[in-house]
Amino acid sequence: MAAVVAVAIWFAWGTASSTAVEPLTRQVVRQQIASVVVVANYLDRGGTLDDADYAEDIELYIAERPPVTPDEIGPNKTWQRRMVTRRPVLIKWQMSSSSPDKVAIRLNRGWLIAEYERSPSPSKDLGFLTLGLGLVMVMITFWVTSAAMRPLKVAEKAMRRVESGDLSHRLTTTGGAELSAMAVAFNQMASRVETMLKTEKQMMAGISHELRTPLARLRLQTEMLRDNGVSSSRIDRMEGDLQELDNLIAEFLEVSRLEIGQAVLNREPTSVLELMNEVHRAHHNPKLLTVTGVDFRANLDRARVTRAVTNLIQNAEKHAPKGELVEVVLERGRITVSDRGPGVPGPELNRLFEPFFRGTARNHSKGFGLGLSIVKQVAELHGGSVIANNRGGGGLSVTITFEEVI
Repeated sequence: MAAVVAVAIWFAWGTASSTAVEPLTRQVVRQQIASVVVVANYLDRGGTLDDADYAEDIELYIAERPPVTPDEIGPNKTWQRRMVTRRPVLIKWQMSSSSPDKVAIRLNRGWLIAEYERSPSPSKDLGFLTLGLGLVMVMITFWVTSAAMRPLKVAEKAMRRVESGDLSHRLTTTGGAELSAMAVAFNQMASRVETMLKTEKQMMAGISHELRTPLARLRLQTEMLRDNGVSSSRIDRMEGDLQELDNLIAEFLEVSRLEIGQAVLNREPTSVLELMNEVHRAHHNPKLLTVTGVDFRANLDRARVTRAVTNLIQNAEKHAPKGELVEVVLERGRITVSDRGPGVPGPELNRLFEPFFRGTARNHSKGFGLGLSIVKQVAELHGGSVIANNRGGGGLSVTITFEEVI
């Protein structure tokens, strides 16, 4: 960018100098010398210097002798002889300049000498003009670069939205042929990915639902086996396995419904403290669970928020030291569930809410890795979010936030 601007300014200055400054300078010099020749002709016709009309920046006087010797006149010397309007003129040039310093013209009697008070060069004014041109070119270059980069920035934002899970986002197919082709290719890719994921989630939801029927049959068979005198301990183990499988399918079905948007929230104005007290009373061991903080009201689906908080409490109980309390703390728009367990390695915090992710420190704990995923889906369906952080001194805190607080 900087190199392009520098080249542009250099080119502008060179172009202006060659096409405007130098020709204009030569023209001004010719006019200045020609005006002195006009005065000389006027004097030879009997006029006086006092009556002559000439520029104010030229000092004229008449001398008896020429201001230069013959050996000082010629090529590569200070003085040169030129013919101006058919009259010989001696010109003394300024050092390193194309502007005259003194002009001498022979009269019928004596010599007319012209001395210039300042150099008749417009390069300074044109320098400002060229600088302005350069600034304009800088602005144009910046605008063109910004315009060229704008489609790339739009594409980058679109990719980041898709990366964050917004698969419905599309680019507008406007602009040049290349930009339109890129937008079409991006939209086709996003549509394909969205369709594939939606199909996969629908298939998983269907599979989960269909598995309920054979499970019901297996439960009936275990009851029949119990009636036929089969070992009760064996039947109990079979029923335990069936119950675990049923729980897994229930959670998997709930996750699938939430992800594909089949879940409908039954919202109602709710006292969150009252709801958490109900969770507390329903807990298997209320002495190991505390509910504190300030009450607030929000439009909630009571059943799903209860399930989400219960999932957080069960997750905390799995990792809290035996006999340690699990804490539920309420703040306006926030529910936080904390434990005093080992916590979670930093790199794994952002993955806790992925389906089936159990973490390296959770390989031997019970569960399927779907509970926290359900918590995330419930929070987002309520327009909120969920975040996990390690506590100072050990343990994990998970906070659900709600947007629609009354």
